[in-house]
Formats: sequence, structure tokens, C-alpha cells
Amino acid sequence: MAAQVEAVVTTLNVTHLDFDIESNELTNSADYNLTAQALAQVRSWGNANGTPLTISYTIPVLPTGLTQSGVSVLDASTVESYAAQQGIALLSFWSEGRDNGGCPGQTSASSTCSGLSQSTGAFTQAFQAFTSGGSSGGGGGGTPTPTPTPTPSPTGGSCAATWNNATAYISGNQVSYDGDDWTANQWNYDQVPGGAAGAWNNDGPC
Repeated sequence: MAAQVEAVVTTLNVTHLDFDIESNELTNSADYNLTAQALAQVRSWGNANGTPLTISYTIPVLPTGLTQSGVSVLDASTVESYAAQQGIALLSFWSEGRDNGGCPGQTSASSTCSGLSQSTGAFTQAFQAFTSGGSSGGGGGGTPTPTPTPTPSPTGGSCAATWNNATAYISGNQVSYDGDDWTANQWNYDQVPGGAAGAWNNDGPC
């Protein structure tokens, strides 16, 4: 399979490949494991030949969410560990705003909760090891950062912990910057409070 994919890349000069894993292949773990191994070879071949490739997977989803067979193809902690071991530079998931157990068992897609029984931030924490270097593979391609921990709300006129550009923050984290307290409204890394990204809400002077 690797040779066939390499031929497609060479012939069509493509830089992005997406593989739609569905039907019988979803329940054939030996098959999709071989596919993953072949694609790893293709990626290594592309890097060695000056043709960096972006390779992605498409897996099925129902109104009730991901199917169990789809989850088996890509489980979050396994994906993070593999990405770290392979030195992959970018890894993400969709979306931080649904990373909570606010609607376990919900049978329709929601923009505010995952539909799973999970702790808040479970997926964020699974992927945090990728940037912090905390996985068995020694971390991914990102700058090493400590695992984010919520900062207590400031009381008695005191400021929250000072914002640090080498720390990854999740929604709800509080920091102080330039004399004001700020609360993160999304996952962010190296996003200055008050910057164009809009990742922080200004809580006023501290």
C-alpha cells in the first residue's frame, strides 16, 4: 500500500491526503493497523524526499456522536502517544468548548458538551501531554509547557498569577497581565491577554 500511495503523491504532486475509514474496515483492526503503518512509511518517505505530507483520517459520526468502531480507530490518548513518539509537529481535536460531561448520553450533537460521561477537560488533558513533553515518547513538536492548572480567583484586591507565554491555558484559567486580571475563554498558548486572538476576557484592574 505504501508504494501505491507514494505513486499517487509523485504523479499528482499532492501534499494532503485524507483516508475515509468506514464500512467493514472499521471492524477490521488488523487492516486499519496495517493502513496506519503504511501511511507512517509514506510520511517518512515524503520527509526524506522533500515532500512533507499532511495525512488525516475521516471516521463516521452519527447524530448521537462518534460510533464505537470509529472511536476504536482513533482513541485520544493513543493518538497523542503516537504523535509524540513520531515527532509530529501539530495535533488538535474539535472542540474545547464541548470538552465536558455536561450531557452524558445525549442523542444529538451539541456545541456545548461531548455527550460522554467524562470529567471536564478530559480530552484537553489527554492532548496536553503532547505540548508538555509528558508522554512516553518524550513529547511532540511543540515547545515544552507545564500542564495547565486553574488559577484561583483573586480575592482581597490581589492579582492572579502572572501570565506566562510558555504555559498552555484552558478556558477558565485566570492570570494577571499589565495591571489587570484576565480569564481565558478558550484553550490558548502564547496568546497575550488583550491581543488580537481574543483568547482572554479582561476582568479589570487587580
